Amino acid sequence: MSFKRTVPADPEVWRIHNGKLYMFARPVGGTKFDESPEAMIAKA
Repeated sequence: MSFKRTVPADPEVWRIHNGKLYMFARPVGGTKFDESPEAMIAKA
């Protein structure tokens, strides 16, 4: 959603941040999220 579209999530790529589950389509999504989770959440 942070890239202005929804995509199917990969159940192997996820993060928990502040008690919430975030899932990603590809490993790069998790890596980008790790760099700046608050910015990505705001963007989504």
